[in-house]
Amino acid sequence: MTHITEGFDFLGQNVRKYPSQGKLKLLIKPSENNIHSFLDDIRKLLRKARSITQARLIMQLNPKIRGWVNFHRSVVAKDVFTTVDKTIWNLLFSWAKRRHPKKNTQWVLNKYNKRIGKVNHRFSGFEIQKDGTFKERTLLLMRYTPIRRHVKIRQTAQPYDNQYDEYFEKRTTGKWKNNSQRVCVLRKISSCQQAKCPCCAAELTIENNWCISLKRKASKGGKYKSDNFDVVHSKCYDEWQKKRTAFVQPVTSKKGDLKRA
Repeated sequence: MTHITEGFDFLGQNVRKYPSQGKLKLLIKPSENNIHSFLDDIRKLLRKARSITQARLIMQLNPKIRGWVNFHRSVVAKDVFTTVDKTIWNLLFSWAKRRHPKKNTQWVLNKYNKRIGKVNHRFSGFEIQKDGTFKERTLLLMRYTPIRRHVKIRQTAQPYDNQYDEYFEKRTTGKWKNNSQRVCVLRKISSCQQAKCPCCAAELTIENNWCISLKRKASKGGKYKSDNFDVVHSKCYDEWQKKRTAFVQPVTSKKGDLKRA
């Protein structure tokens, strides 16, 4: 048992209430033990990877960084991400410096880092492909990962009740706008819908305020697959639902239902 103002660690995160304007404010952050454990794992990897190429090292580091940052991206972790980025950069500079003990600092910086956009000293290297071409590999930076809070599901909502079809479709739309499904939606808009909204026939792009609409609703067993949803403007969602319910599907008979004359 511990008081909430002292906090406690749970699943790699610290839960604690902090005094704020005469009240207590709950903040969930990555725990110190979890941060140290992650950085120790990075140090062990660098010790084992003293002789591999820069690109191969980045390919081993990026999955670890991506997994850790995605686990903590829904809590108060922006400052922690920046601090861990700096620590990893210092570790990588020591790794690079050890490989060239007779070279000065500026030479090492220029060899293993480059300017990308407005950011200097991004750890980056080239990997030789099988066809002889070069592919650039760049280390991920945690501080560029946006913090997105987890939105709880409405208590009474459940996907098998048709009155919540709209709620779950709009909730899924919000999640898809920020994850890998965004590519699937872009492909749907550009190839299947010719970059137009099926409801109003106006131009529709991935940057517009869009929403998905299932053809066969989840309450009736429909899945969130590319052949079972349309992408419409958010303002057209209600109208498109009315149009879809007005469509009359032709009745087709199965072979097993046909009787011999």
